Amino acid sequence: MTRTLLQVSADLTQLAPGSSPGERAVRHLATLLKRADCSDLVGMDLAAVYPPPVVLPEHTGTLRHVVSVLELARDVLIFVPVIYTWWKLAQALQAYRRYDGTENFLLAWQQGFGERTDPLSGSAVVVATVVLAVILLTVAAHVARGRYEAAVQDRQQRLAALLAEARMLLARSLLAGAPDVSRVDLAAIGASITTSAQALQTALRRTSADITAAVNTSPGSKLREMFEQWTAAANELRTLGTRLQSTQEVVKELRSTQKALSGMAQNIGTETSRLLAALETERTLSRQEAHTHHKLAAEVGKSTELLGESLKGLNERAAQFNELILRLAFIVERIDTEDIEVSPTGGPHL
Repeated sequence: MTRTLLQVSADLTQLAPGSSPGERAVRHLATLLKRADCSDLVGMDLAAVYPPPVVLPEHTGTLRHVVSVLELARDVLIFVPVIYTWWKLAQALQAYRRYDGTENFLLAWQQGFGERTDPLSGSAVVVATVVLAVILLTVAAHVARGRYEAAVQDRQQRLAALLAEARMLLARSLLAGAPDVSRVDLAAIGASITTSAQALQTALRRTSADITAAVNTSPGSKLREMFEQWTAAANELRTLGTRLQSTQEVVKELRSTQKALSGMAQNIGTETSRLLAALETERTLSRQEAHTHHKLAAEVGKSTELLGESLKGLNERAAQFNELILRLAFIVERIDTEDIEVSPTGGPHL
């Protein structure tokens, strides 16, 4: 008999009745499975989202408390023989101090030191009884621990099985809710796929030239228009593909379309290669142009530096030339003054 998601939800709720965070998460999942629309859970790996060893690390009920009590009692009783033995030895030593008999220590202790303490045999029986109780508790705790671990493992396996069953039922509900497709619809879908593939091929063919023109002129408008056409064609393919069911009849009906699409896929690959080549060429040209600009800037800077040095030298030479002119003018003036003086004949000497 086929189970439903409501039955799986009830089993999950019954499996995790506790208040731990993991059990609350399992109950929350059970609540989600009760909804009429569980499409958000379809395809989800529930075993990975709710790992049983992490979600349910312990078992509920009294078995866990029984195991804890047995192990605690065993651990405490281990120290009782030691404490009891040293306590009885201390009593025997105190009684032996007041003992006035002639027997040795062990024989006197066996006789109770004149009824001042318990006999040695009685203390030995008590110690042996406690050790036997420790052994029995160890065996019982081991058996209870084994059953507890088996119960925990069984609980985790039960959760894993329920999660797998829920995932299968979710996938089945999605298939059951899918609309039926007739042969006429399949033919129409095949024609639509062919048209969409041709539109995609046309958009890809224009991609290389459009990208080059967009980069050289206005990247915003042309690139946006090109990728909008590309995205629209791809979305149309995806929307139409979701309506198909993987049955033998669908495969036979779409064989012709598949052959056409294979050739188109090859053309798409060729156009994509051309697109990548155009992008690489554009990138290489940009790098070369940037390198040329950088080299030109370096040469201009070097020429400017040389021009500055030349102007500096010219300025220094101009200053020296000006100084020579001044000196020459001074010398000429002195010569003119001396020539104007009275010559030896008494007249001016020209």
